[in-house]
Amino acid sequence: MPGSIVDRKRSASEGGGARWRFRPGLWPTLATAALFPALLSLGLWQLERAEFKQEEITRAGAEDERPPAMLGPDVPENEGGAEAWNHRRVGATGHYLPRQFLLDNRTHRGVAGYHVLTPLILDGEQRRGVIVNRGWIALGPSRERLPETSLPGGILELRGRGRVPGAAFLLGEAGYAGDEWPRVVQSIDLPKMEEALGVDLLPFVVELDRSESHGFAREWRPHRGIGPERHRGYAFQWFALAATLLAIYTFVNLRRR
Repeated sequence: MPGSIVDRKRSASEGGGARWRFRPGLWPTLATAALFPALLSLGLWQLERAEFKQEEITRAGAEDERPPAMLGPDVPENEGGAEAWNHRRVGATGHYLPRQFLLDNRTHRGVAGYHVLTPLILDGEQRRGVIVNRGWIALGPSRERLPETSLPGGILELRGRGRVPGAAFLLGEAGYAGDEWPRVVQSIDLPKMEEALGVDLLPFVVELDRSESHGFAREWRPHRGIGPERHRGYAFQWFALAATLLAIYTFVNLRRR
């Protein structure tokens, strides 16, 4: 009897003291080693984009406190180049040219349309100007019939905000070739616009203020694409996937001793 009691205690002790051993397999380890850094990198990239766009919003807000800078033919060189004019409040005096570009694939509140890009010849200049984005206009019943984009005549004074066009990656033609006006284009390409118009353009676009009467629908944002909140949300998702991957890797490779 005493021996049997000792055996039972020993057996119970061995059964209750069962442990887990972590024995990772080759293929799960290789897969995790490849995916985990990639998921972390995607999350960090999203955080960087969020920080960059938050800085754009802050910069645009700071520019609201400055008086508008009047544009002239040598302003960008005097102020440190085109990038210094991103989000800068500006003013200009001149007259519109009746040769306009319609930037395709622009949406406004879920409706397809164009951005109307109109060259403004600066007052006192013959062949020096700036492209003014006068806002969004609806596509219309068909692409064969372009929307009406009327222009005010004579010398006018306008206010807006500078925006340096971003790089565009196109698979087809940009739309600058041809003789008809207005021209439907797929991206803002200032050198090609200069060639088509026969004028010298400042190296940025002016987004027309909403208070100006000679424009269309305008709801400008200081950043392109999604906002910083969405980027932070995507970063959380990537980090959550990385944590889930580690949890799965650990669970799959645990073995009972």
